Amino acid sequence: MTVPTQTIREHTLALLKTIAASFGLVILCSVLVHSQRHTVIEFLLQPLGVDAPALQFLSPLDPLFFILKVDFTLGFLLSFPIIFLLFWRFIAPATHAKLILGIAMVLATSVLALLAAAYSYLLVVPIVLEYMSSIVIAGTVTAFTAHGYLDFLLTTTFLLVAVFQIPLTLIGAGSLGLVTADQLTSRRKYIYTGTLIATAFITPTTDVITLALIAAPTVVVIEIGIIGVWLLQRKSQRAAKSETTSCS
Repeated sequence: MTVPTQTIREHTLALLKTIAASFGLVILCSVLVHSQRHTVIEFLLQPLGVDAPALQFLSPLDPLFFILKVDFTLGFLLSFPIIFLLFWRFIAPATHAKLILGIAMVLATSVLALLAAAYSYLLVVPIVLEYMSSIVIAGTVTAFTAHGYLDFLLTTTFLLVAVFQIPLTLIGAGSLGLVTADQLTSRRKYIYTGTLIATAFITPTTDVITLALIAAPTVVVIEIGIIGVWLLQRKSQRAAKSETTSCS
C-alpha cells in the first residue's frame, strides 16, 4: 500500500501540531504535579531519612524555583511516553514503521525506566547520602541545600535510567545488523572497560561506593542486551531456515 505524499507545507504544519501538542501535554502534566506538590515533594525527600537535617534554601526565590523544577521535570517525565508516540506517529509514514512497534518500545522503555528509578530511589541515593553524611571534617557542619539534593537525586536517576536502556539499544543495533552476539561476546572486556570509564566520569560523585552501585547494574544490563541480541539472531536464523525449507 502506497503512503500518500505530503507537501513541505503539510509536513511543517503536522510537525508544528505535534510540537504544540507535546508542549501542551507537558504543561498539563506539570499542572497536575503542582496540584499534588506537597505529596510529591514529601515523596522525593524520603531517601534523606527521618533523622536528616532540614534542607536549606539560600535565597528568597529558591523555594519557587525548587517547586517549578519539580513540577516541570516530573511533568515532562509523565508526558514523555505520549510525546514519543506523537512523534512516532509523525515519522511512521516515512519509515513504514507500525504504531504497535512504537507502543512496544514505549512499554519496554517505561518498564526499564521504572526499574532504574526504583533502584536509584530505594538503594543508590539513600546509601550514598548516608555515606556522604558520615564524612565529618572538624569545624564544619554537613548540610544539604534543597537544590543540591534535588539535582543529585535527578542526576543519579537519569543516569541509571540511561544505563537501564542499554539492552534495548543493543537489541536495536542487532536488529539493524550493526552488531552480532559473537562480536559483543568477543569484545566484552573492552565494552566493560569503556563503560566503567564512562560511568566514572559521569557519576554525580567521585566516591567508589557510588561508582560500584552504578557499575554493578551496568554489567547486568549489558549481559541482558547480549542475550537479547543472541535470541534475536536465533529467531532470524530459524525464520530463514524455515523459509529455505519451504521453498525447497
